[in-house]
Amino acid sequence: IDVSGALIEFQGESIAEDPTEIIEDDGDDLGGDVVVPFPAECLEPEGTLREIMDYTLAGSMYQQPELALAGAIALLAAMTGRKISDRYDTRTNLYVLALAKSSTGKEAARKTNKAIPAAAGWLELIGSERIGSHAGIVNALDAYPVSLMQLDEMARLLDPALAHLLGHVAH
Repeated sequence: IDVSGALIEFQGESIAEDPTEIIEDDGDDLGGDVVVPFPAECLEPEGTLREIMDYTLAGSMYQQPELALAGAIALLAAMTGRKISDRYDTRTNLYVLALAKSSTGKEAARKTNKAIPAAAGWLELIGSERIGSHAGIVNALDAYPVSLMQLDEMARLLDPALAHLLGHVAH
């Protein structure tokens, strides 16, 4: 499946076909935190992606369509892993990071992403939910090259990396 032309046009604006093209910054410095709403049209996908989102939202206490979309994209990428590619043999390798405050509905997509593979008999698709080191990730992917690792509390993984980085910046 060739998806290389999928982003040629977005909302009537032409998107550069050359990914190395530099887009000039307009120089506006907004300063402070800027919250940009997620594009509503992106929350209305079709097909399997929509069905996974609907399943997640139907079982969720908190309606979080953005989190349902992130989970559905991650699950679909894992389900199609090593099954489709473009002409350069690029696969559906995907890393999704969904951020939300505590008790806001992050768990619904995680539950969906375990329930659907389990119901389909694809238990090997459900990856580890705890990784202690980079070696753990390598070992897990060596055993199951296509897996959906849904890690909670990413701060535990990022803290050592950030401490290392900040340690170098401070010197």
